Amino acid sequence: MPPPLVKNYARNEIQLQTRLEDLPISTPRHYEVRIKVSVAASSPKDWKHPHPDYFSIAVNQGDYCAGIVNAVGSDVRNFNPGDRVAGFHVMDTEHGTYAEYAIRPENTVFHLPEHVSDEEGATIPLAAFTAAVGLYRNSETTHAFREERRLEFPNAKGAAHCEWGGIRGRRFCDKARQRLNPDISPIIGTAGESQEFAKGSVVEDLETALGGAKCYHVFDAANTPASTEYLTAVLEKNGALTYTQRASPEDVALLDEAEIWHEQTWVGSVHETKLAGGKWFGAVMSRVFEMALTEKKLSGQPHQVVPNGLDGVRGALYLLRDRKGGNAKFVYRITATPGL
Repeated sequence: MPPPLVKNYARNEIQLQTRLEDLPISTPRHYEVRIKVSVAASSPKDWKHPHPDYFSIAVNQGDYCAGIVNAVGSDVRNFNPGDRVAGFHVMDTEHGTYAEYAIRPENTVFHLPEHVSDEEGATIPLAAFTAAVGLYRNSETTHAFREERRLEFPNAKGAAHCEWGGIRGRRFCDKARQRLNPDISPIIGTAGESQEFAKGSVVEDLETALGGAKCYHVFDAANTPASTEYLTAVLEKNGALTYTQRASPEDVALLDEAEIWHEQTWVGSVHETKLAGGKWFGAVMSRVFEMALTEKKLSGQPHQVVPNGLDGVRGALYLLRDRKGGNAKFVYRITATPGL
C-alpha cells in the first residue's frame, strides 16, 4: 500500500485542514535514508508554516520521527536496512514524517539504543538539534562534553531540567567572564506554563538565583520572544541572547539599545549553509547524540500518544495552535491509523 501523506493547511485563524494521500514510495537519493516510520512527533511549526501569515507552505509538515531504516542511498555509510533510528527531516520539503515512510539526510539521523522507546526517540531530534545549534553555534558556549546538570527553578510551575544536548527548561542563564568561557554555571531555568510567574517577580528571582554572578548568556526556548523585556534586565551589556522565535521590531530595538547580541536559533541550519558548516555540525552532533543516549546522559521529552495515529494529527495541531498542548510532546503511532 502506498504511504499516506498528511498535508496541513491553515487558511485562516480558525481553519486547519489535513488529508491522507496515497503516494508512491520514494527512493532515497545518494546521501539519504528512508525510514519506515513507527512514531512521528509534532511541533508548533507544523501548523505555523502552512499559515499565510508565516510561509504558506502546504506540504507534509512532519519532521521528527523514530522507526526502522528501510533503504539507503548509494553514498550512505553509517546506516543499514533494519537499523532503529530517529531523525530530523528537512523542513518544508517533501517526504515528511506524517507517513508510513519518510526520507531524511544521513547527517541528521542517529541510532537509538534499546532502552529508548520509539515514542521517546521521536521527541529527541527537534530539542537536541535546536539546543546544539543555540548553545554551540549561536551562543558559542563550550563545550558539549560535560557531565549532566539538573536543576529546579523556584516559583516556576513544574520542574526545569537542563540536560546537555537538549533543553527541557524554557530559558537558562550562565555565569561566564566572557562568551567563550566553558564554565557554564550556575544554570538557571524556568519551565512549563510560567507566564503568570514571569509577570510577577521573575527579575528578582533571577537575580536571587544568580547570587551576585553576572549573566552573559540566555537561551530562550519559548514559542514567543515576549520574555525579552525582563531578560534584558538581568543580561549584562555585550551579553548574548538566542531565541527560537523571530524577535519583533520592538524586541530588536530593546536588545540593540541594551547592547546585547541576539540571533534566532535556526535549527534548519543543520541541513543547509546558512551557518557555515551546518551540515557537518549536524553530522557530528548526531554521533554525539548516539553516545549520550547510550550512556543515558540524554533523554527524550515527556510525551503524549495521540489516538488513531495520522487521523489524530489535525486535532493535535489545533491544540498546539491554541496553546492547549501542555508540556508533553504529541506523538503518533503510525500503525494506529485506522485502515492501515
